[in-house]
Amino acid sequence: MGDEIVPAFLSQEMQMEERIQEAVYSFNTKRKNSIQLLLQVFEMENTPDSIGTLMHNVTGLGGKQIGDFLSRNENTEALKCYFRKMDLHGPFLTAMRTALSGSMHLPVESEQIDRIMSGFSQVYLEMNPESTLNTDSAHILAFAIIMLNTDLHNPSVPRRMTAPDFIRNIRGALPPSVITDPQLLAVYQDLKSRAFNFNGEQTTFLELAAPRRSGFLSKKQDSWTSFWTNHFFVLANSCLYYFKDNTPSCQDSPLGMIQLVAVEITIIDEEKNRILIDGGRNEIQYVKFMKRRPEIIKGVSRIFLEAPNRSSLQKWFYRLRQSVVCSNFNDNTSVRMSSTSPINQSDMS
Repeated sequence: MGDEIVPAFLSQEMQMEERIQEAVYSFNTKRKNSIQLLLQVFEMENTPDSIGTLMHNVTGLGGKQIGDFLSRNENTEALKCYFRKMDLHGPFLTAMRTALSGSMHLPVESEQIDRIMSGFSQVYLEMNPESTLNTDSAHILAFAIIMLNTDLHNPSVPRRMTAPDFIRNIRGALPPSVITDPQLLAVYQDLKSRAFNFNGEQTTFLELAAPRRSGFLSKKQDSWTSFWTNHFFVLANSCLYYFKDNTPSCQDSPLGMIQLVAVEITIIDEEKNRILIDGGRNEIQYVKFMKRRPEIIKGVSRIFLEAPNRSSLQKWFYRLRQSVVCSNFNDNTSVRMSSTSPINQSDMS
């Protein structure tokens, strides 16, 4: 599909989306100068505060990659800026839960974890100057709590640490004047009942797929037994994957995949925001990922998609058409935007 059939303002928005996707993909695959590319795309200065903002706000950045980046020695100030953008006021364990539930996921290397806990501890004390902890004791306590979380909730640990074990281990480094036995017991019981929720722990599919577009759509096959179902779709490498939803637990487990090979993409109903993937006389290459093994779905030559709004319809239409391999579509007869029903800027909201 040529850019000439894309409305100018829509083309500009899609070009910006492509620049963002390229920068996110570069960061997730740990390419050189990827952080500079992100800063350039979002027109931000290269400062620790800007980098901390990016780590929070840019959709699609991998949690593990964020953790790896911020835990490097040279990024200590950016790490602290990342934590400063969170509300870490209050009890120490509550603040840790907040700090670890953001976009970043902890690395596996103990040295990297130690750096992150050091940065968290410093920012915690900035926000809680009345604390009985100092920089060193907060750092020690934070690292000990991370180790306790692993001990209590990692299924591969053969023997769980008891509360007396935890208190005894802490007592070797921190006196009761810094944190009392009842306080340590409360930390132990709280963490035992509820593990840390690492929201930044994402699987690799969406991080490494370099998707051209993603979002929720409804899908239906051309069959009286098929009904409209809503899924989260990801368009990548001329394949349209769909998932139960976009939660981290589902993002590495697609329910199915539609290959955009020798198909035609048309808008069949602008009022209902519907697109048709048409294989013509050929079956669409369609796979469902069952529990045991993938299953090729036979006999499907038409699949309907319904976007949630007009703006989403147009963007999906253009992206899908750009992704088709060996299309039978004749550009002279392709469905283009009707000049009698132009898209207004308000439709893009």
